Amino acid sequence: MPFMQKLDINKNLIDDFQNIKQYTEELTKSQKKHILKNIDINNAIKTKNKIHIINYIIIMYAQYNDEALSELKKDKIFSLDINSKNREVVKIIDFLLKNSKKLEFTYEDINYFQSKKNLSLISENIYKVTQEIRKEIKNYGNSFIRDILFVVDMHFYRTMKGVESLNITIETLSEICSYLIFLHAQIHKEHMISEHTFCKENSFYDNKIDNLIKLSFSIRNFQDIEKFIDNFNYICIKEKNNLIVKSEDDLLEKSRRYGYFHSNMQRMALSLHTREKYKDALSFDIFIDKIIRSTDSLFEFKEYPIERYVFKFPLFDEIKNFILKDEYFLDEVFELEEIKKEYMIPDMMNFKISTSLTIRDLMIIKRLFRMMGLLNSNYLFNILEKDKSKKQIIYNSWIKAFKHENLKDTLTPFIGEDKAEDFISSFSWLLQSKNKLDLQYSPLIHFDDYYFPLNIFISSNLFRNSLFKNKIRPHNATQKDNISEAITNVLKQNFKDVAMEIDFNKNGYHGDFDVIAYIDNVIYIFECKNTITPTDLHELRTTYKENLVHGFEQLSKCKNVLLSNGYIKDLNNNLKWNISDNSTIVTCLVLGTRMYNGYTNGKHHVRSVHELLNFLDTGKIEITDNGVTKEIRLWKSDKITGNDIYDFIENRIAHKPIFESFSIQTNKEFFGKYSVSFETYEFDAKKFYENLQISS
Repeated sequence: MPFMQKLDINKNLIDDFQNIKQYTEELTKSQKKHILKNIDINNAIKTKNKIHIINYIIIMYAQYNDEALSELKKDKIFSLDINSKNREVVKIIDFLLKNSKKLEFTYEDINYFQSKKNLSLISENIYKVTQEIRKEIKNYGNSFIRDILFVVDMHFYRTMKGVESLNITIETLSEICSYLIFLHAQIHKEHMISEHTFCKENSFYDNKIDNLIKLSFSIRNFQDIEKFIDNFNYICIKEKNNLIVKSEDDLLEKSRRYGYFHSNMQRMALSLHTREKYKDALSFDIFIDKIIRSTDSLFEFKEYPIERYVFKFPLFDEIKNFILKDEYFLDEVFELEEIKKEYMIPDMMNFKISTSLTIRDLMIIKRLFRMMGLLNSNYLFNILEKDKSKKQIIYNSWIKAFKHENLKDTLTPFIGEDKAEDFISSFSWLLQSKNKLDLQYSPLIHFDDYYFPLNIFISSNLFRNSLFKNKIRPHNATQKDNISEAITNVLKQNFKDVAMEIDFNKNGYHGDFDVIAYIDNVIYIFECKNTITPTDLHELRTTYKENLVHGFEQLSKCKNVLLSNGYIKDLNNNLKWNISDNSTIVTCLVLGTRMYNGYTNGKHHVRSVHELLNFLDTGKIEITDNGVTKEIRLWKSDKITGNDIYDFIENRIAHKPIFESFSIQTNKEFFGKYSVSFETYEFDAKKFYENLQISS
């Protein structure tokens, strides 16, 4: 009888760990997976079968050792449930920590489990907050979805207008609103929204909504902390009643923060450049004013069934021609310039982001609903500013609801019937859906009608959100690795031994070099990832796991094959180069995003494609100090040399002063009797200028 069949999975297997390890040592991956099927881990988690969960963990560690934790995280065994006090999870973690030596835990394993145990100390408080939110939603009434859409969409509008709003970013606000609507749908499974679900009170519950947003913000922060621990190897240290959350890799955290900072700076610079270059471009707001002046009345006041202003969208030829015109408005020019620069897409307008929709189609749709949204919001907001007593009427009028046919008929004259259906399908979320809602990706909430918060929609980056949602990468759609090609072309301007997409299969190593160059006795390997700049932790996890971690693994493979017996000779024969056997190898992961730009794990380096191309092409960077733009040259002469490239990548001459210019920043939040201090870094521009010795 096979060894594993003799084991009783209903009894603790900790004393059998070494025997299991020995037995499974020679098994294939397939055979190991088959053994794990003896325990239905999903059912064990669902039924809180502690002994089965523990035995599953024991078998995983016996079979996979160093890789076990990574695999176990995928099963979400150690996830802290906001709807629970998580006492069973803590018991399992306590058992694992007690038996850490028997299970041959690594330093990282122990840190992880201790961090989860420390974080669980605020589970009870989070549980109480969650229950309070659920209670409020349960007792709120049928107007909840309309109410929260109104509050959040109003906040979006006020932010666009530069009017003081909630002290929360609109992206976070959208995320919280999405969570609350999804939670409401779970609680009220049979809930229907219709015109009968308007708030019937003299004033709707905006204070209650604001309170729910604040409570949900705490929940979100707790979940974000857990994501940092689960996905990015952050640790949680307990010091009396304070929990300190921080990255063990300071450079990684600095590169994350610098990535966001640098992206925002580049966006601002591009905006200023665009406004200057296209200063004669048409203004959308001016055209909106023209429409208002050219129509007798866009709104009609109605008393039945409720008091409200009804928006009558004027669809005359001038409007249609305006929406379909080939000439771009200033904000559209900026958006297109950003797409062109960030995603390196040559034929932008015909680039598909869904089954049939192109960027051009999205632009037309956004024009249409931006016009409708601004006309509606400007009119209603001006009434509210003059007369606060009309708040209820404004609430009744703000969020637009469309029947399917009406929505399709609105879109069809501009993009055609098939594309109209594609848009509705691609950007809708069904109220009874089991999938999580994200209003930035799916702004149409569908039950009987389509509820459409227009200001959320027009504030969203539709193009990049569509790419991420549909898992589209520009190079996959174009069948062309634009990053590799761009790096190859700019290197070939000054160096002859440069090649791209070179396959290898030697000494057990199989893969390819995206870009390989031999310059001054140094072999440069560039692994290219056409990534999208993340806007939340879910997207950041994709960048970190699938691009950074996986990219480093691929670079290690590339380096190993170069060091393997006889491969340099094969490469020389293939490329007709003359690489010496004692060449230095430098590896660089090139990302389409600026996230993690400048990071190194000691073996491989990370560079943003935009920064790398600029360095290889010009050797210059520009910085602005007190409104004065200054140019810094990174090449030692007028022409780039191999030493310049080596200094830029291996010696990190441009990035050492950057990362030495960060100061520790602590964000503190209270959860019951415990506080949580999240340690991160803030870029100090003054310190940066001092480090570069250019301070004015």
